[in-house]
This record gives sequence, C-alpha cells and structure tokens, in this order.
Amino acid sequence: MPMPATRAPVKMSAGNATLFEAFALHRVTRPPHTRNAYLRDVARLLEMAGDTSVAGLARPQLMRFIATLHGRGLSGRSLARTLSAWRAFYRFLIERDRSVKDDPCAGIKAPKSSRRLPSALSPDEAARLVTIDGDDPLSLRDRALYELAYSSGLRLSELAHLDVPGCDLATGEVRVFGKGSKERIVPV
Repeated sequence: MPMPATRAPVKMSAGNATLFEAFALHRVTRPPHTRNAYLRDVARLLEMAGDTSVAGLARPQLMRFIATLHGRGLSGRSLARTLSAWRAFYRFLIERDRSVKDDPCAGIKAPKSSRRLPSALSPDEAARLVTIDGDDPLSLRDRALYELAYSSGLRLSELAHLDVPGCDLATGEVRVFGKGSKERIVPV
C-alpha cells in the first residue's frame, strides 16, 4: 500500500515544516484514514500559525484558530477531531523537545454538535416488521420480540438481556435492565 503524501503545506515556517514531517513519520503505524485526518488537521494548525513557531503558540491563539474554523463552517465533531489531532501533535512535541512544557490545547473544548433525533418507523414499516410468516417456535418468538420492542419502546440491549422470569403476563409488565444496570418496569 503506498504511503500517503505527507508534504507540508507551503504556507508554514521551515521549522514548523520539519516538525510536521517528523510527526508524519511518528504517525506512520496508525490506521491510514486516522493518520491522514490528523495530518490534515495538524497541517491546518501549522498553516494558521504561519511564521510563528508552533511551540510558541498559546492557548488563546489556539482558541482563536478553533473559532476561525468554526466560523468557516466546520461542525463540532470535526472540530473535536481537530483538537484531538492537535493534542496528539503537542504530546509528540513535549516528548521530542524538553523545552516545550505545556500543551496549549489542554482544556479547549469544541463547540457542541447538534444532535439528530432517531427516525421513527412509519405505521406501515412497523406492521411489516412484526409480520413474520410461520407458526414454528422461532417465528413465534421473533414476532413476539419485535412486537414487544416496538410497543414498549425497549432498547436493543434491554431486549437482548430480557429473560422469561422478567415477564409477568398476568400484569402485562416486563422487568428490564437499562443503561447503567438500572431496573425499570415497562408495560406491554
């Protein structure tokens, strides 16, 4: 597999370009997609630093860089990955150069990303989901599990850990263990 290009961007100081090349060599054993993303993010940092030595950048400057990237439309997730790459780069610098004492990225948080709501099934999709042909025991079990999951709003992990003693058919309730091993009783 050919190595991805690690050529430093043109708009950085020679010292920063040397650090970039060393960091690229340091990351050579990482998965290719992660490595390439980190190198792009670090290259962007060094390009934004311009002629300033990256070792001399302070936290307020990095916060301004993040704000600039956010203003250019980068999402919170992309900015979180960018900060992760910058932290990895500064850890590398601290190990390599004893004069670099602190990570200026420490404590900087990316803006929050908007969270998407899960999509719900349409009534037709729900009906199709619970329509399982057959009267054999496995088909009956599968149909019952799908109907229980959909009608009770159980999480997949709750459904997977459900056991027969937890089902009370007389009261129409199911005892499940959810997130954090918290027990809850759900109507069927």
